[in-house]
Amino acid sequence: HWRLILGQTEQAEEGQEAQPGDGDGQSQEQQPQTGLSEQDQAIDEALEALYGDSNGGIVTSCSARADYQVELTNVKGDRQRSVADVISAVCQKVTAWQKLAEADGGVRVKISAIEGRAVFGPTPDFATVSLNTNFKEKNDGDRLDKEIRRIAKRGAGTRIRVRVQKGVNRPPVIETGAIKNFYELVHTLAKRLEVKVQPIHRDRSSDICYVPENIPVLDGMGPIGAEPRTTNEYVIRDSLIDRAALLAMVIRECGREGKR
Repeated sequence: HWRLILGQTEQAEEGQEAQPGDGDGQSQEQQPQTGLSEQDQAIDEALEALYGDSNGGIVTSCSARADYQVELTNVKGDRQRSVADVISAVCQKVTAWQKLAEADGGVRVKISAIEGRAVFGPTPDFATVSLNTNFKEKNDGDRLDKEIRRIAKRGAGTRIRVRVQKGVNRPPVIETGAIKNFYELVHTLAKRLEVKVQPIHRDRSSDICYVPENIPVLDGMGPIGAEPRTTNEYVIRDSLIDRAALLAMVIRECGREGKR
């Protein structure tokens, strides 16, 4: 059995943010959806039909994704002699979060939204920051999680309330032996069609992140393209025929009884 994943794409999910939770200082985490039904858990292979890279790249591994929303509020009152400056505090934290990024290590930290307000009177000042992170290894994700929370609460004391909420959470896809074998099948069929392909790592997450680790999966089986989510995004029209033929042959091969 095989499955072609035609679910929600990165572009559609990009605007999602962590949803508010209850309780100050508490972390709220959304559980990731698997993207597969119980029946699909028995599939042998899975393919994602998003764009392929301009060099013919077929995605054999991709980075994980974790999104955060951090809320800071201070406490104002007649009995309080000094009031914490939330706006200055959040600016310092944004700078610290951005320094967590490691271009060579595959760790990306993007500040996707900032909202803040400082008012006179008893109404508390507040600031909200949304962060998107990508990373190659689970250990990197665990380290990032601890650092993001540590920076959020650093210097807060009793004058600033901090709430960290974790939203979209996708695990990384690691290139396993089974995935390598699956790619070799695609490569063999591509040679017959004289279509250029090569294995690549994609530094963004994908729906294939939801596929169980024991199932070989490939992404980038769609038409050749580049510069996604920019004004220069494009696909090469002539690649539609070649990639469609390759996809059809892979599906046919995977569907053969007893072949795999």
